[in-house]
Amino acid sequence: IVFDVNRALRGKMPFVWSDAYPARIGVMPRGGTNRDVRWASVAACYVFHVANAFEAEGRIVLDVARYAELWRAESEKFQSAAELARWTIDLSAMTVREETLDPRAMEFPRIDDRRTGLPYRYAYAASGDGTAAEGGADFAGLIRHDLQTGQSIRRDFGPGALVSEFSFAPAGPGEDEGWLMGFVYDAAQAASDFWILEAQSLKPAARVRLPRRVPQGFHGGWFDGPPPR
Repeated sequence: IVFDVNRALRGKMPFVWSDAYPARIGVMPRGGTNRDVRWASVAACYVFHVANAFEAEGRIVLDVARYAELWRAESEKFQSAAELARWTIDLSAMTVREETLDPRAMEFPRIDDRRTGLPYRYAYAASGDGTAAEGGADFAGLIRHDLQTGQSIRRDFGPGALVSEFSFAPAGPGEDEGWLMGFVYDAAQAASDFWILEAQSLKPAARVRLPRRVPQGFHGGWFDGPPPR
């Protein structure tokens, strides 16, 4: 994705896809500077959101919501969707092994934040009911990925639903031992509901009906106690 100054001067959304630019991943050591960055090439794509990344045996494993392309024709509209993908970066050779973990349309991947930067097993994301290759998706569901077994479970919130990002709140020491919380827009009611789900099963624990719509697109976070200043 590049910034097109001519589109900006015409008052249009200035970000657009360009086949002229390659995609690369930059790796910088903790405590490093710009001079320490090393680059590795990957297939053309775009990424808004990362699920997690961690080091393992001289490699960095990076799981992302990967768009094969975005904003090629009408940059004001999302005409494609992301899929859950993994990049494994060999730090000695600076090469990348790319793989699709799940081809279904998804976005806003989240984990148990206690596992940030560490090996982990579970990820949760807003989910469409088709594949990313089929184009844009209305996220009417939430999916729980078990990245160890490759299995997943999905909860569909029904026709006219639109899922926002769900956050994980721990209820015990184990990963996946806790709750998922987020807003779901209900088109039939023209309002949003606040849902609390059991993280291990995606079964509902509570549903709070709200008097109006909560706008889509905002991230969420869970803080155990007063929010940090």
